[in-house]
Amino acid sequence: MVNNIIKNTVDNTVDNTIINTKNKRRVINGKETTTEGFENLYPFESHFLNINGHDLHYIDEGTGNSVLMLHGNPTWSFYFRHLIKELSTSANFRTIVPDH
Repeated sequence: MVNNIIKNTVDNTVDNTIINTKNKRRVINGKETTTEGFENLYPFESHFLNINGHDLHYIDEGTGNSVLMLHGNPTWSFYFRHLIKELSTSANFRTIVPDH
């Protein structure tokens, strides 16, 4: 199922989502958001999946066997940033972290 979600992802424009990956500014569901200034802490490329008009942000880093990380509330994929870096580089895993 995760592979189907990833295959259906569009990273440039999705309905109400306008993404500028160069400066990390985006409009999601009519609200502007950014990760500018956090590149050293959160250097991951953002991906989005539009589900029934709602944009789901997720991180998809690395290659190899997949590791799906699900965070609790109130938090986001930033919580797993150290694990994402380590698993997707040194340990050769694909890390997928949806923000729900």
